[in-house]
Amino acid sequence: MSRNRRRVLVAGAGVAGLETALALRALARELVSVELVAPEREFTYRPLAVAEPFRAGEVRRTPLEALVRAAGARLHGGAVTAIDGQRTVAILEGGDELQCDVLVLALGARTSEAVPGALTFGGVEDGAKIVALLDRARSGRLDRIVFALPAAVSWPLPLYELALLTAGYLAEHTTNRVDVLLVTPEVRPLALFGPTASDSMEKLLSQVGVRLETATGRSLAIRSQKKHGAPTAIDLEALITEPGPKRAKAILERADRKVTDTVKKTVAAAATLEDLHAALLPLADQAATPDLLPRER
Repeated sequence: MSRNRRRVLVAGAGVAGLETALALRALARELVSVELVAPEREFTYRPLAVAEPFRAGEVRRTPLEALVRAAGARLHGGAVTAIDGQRTVAILEGGDELQCDVLVLALGARTSEAVPGALTFGGVEDGAKIVALLDRARSGRLDRIVFALPAAVSWPLPLYELALLTAGYLAEHTTNRVDVLLVTPEVRPLALFGPTASDSMEKLLSQVGVRLETATGRSLAIRSQKKHGAPTAIDLEALITEPGPKRAKAILERADRKVTDTVKKTVAAAATLEDLHAALLPLADQAATPDLLPRER
């Protein structure tokens, strides 16, 4: 049987890569051989990165080879730079080649600067920047810290954690008054998780003194095209000022969401907010939009 095993090559050895190996071992142990390719030598548990600058937690690092072996796979050091589909070969940085029958891409995401000039927190590598920010605030050199959630962000939780931890840290370590503000394009905080989570987060932010600014006016939450992506609030009042033919492009830019030709036509033809709201209903995330079309404040 081992001679007939399909060779599965997984590019990436983060959470998705390791879960792929574990799933294949559980479901097709006798049918496949699995190899993971990654340049890293350690697995870093990234969710704790937000806590490390505040000494509220420590990022866990584990030798990657041991984890891969425990998942029933082999680890190959390197990075996939090209694919030769005809020969079913993955080409690595440096020129090495790995034969495979199936290639799985588990590459993760790249961080990018969403607000020019802002401090962009991308994980462990940016912890020192947060420490420096806290030092400036503690020494009285800052009056306000704004945590801004970009419109097309797919996972908002770390920003909320940073805001909460910052407010708590400053309350404990300084007598200086520092205004901590969280600005989000969501209709409600953490709308991705539903009304109960939004209620809890609003109370928590208020308790620690974080001011909250959400989408105002008449907004609609648009479902993400990504399987686990967060919905994005679209300002209908701003969208309707766009020329009809340009509205689909505006939705793509603001919500990272393509629309069908049918929706594109109805959105372009909308003459009122009610028309625009009706045209976008097929894309709406009802749980993330209170009453679907919030009343003006």
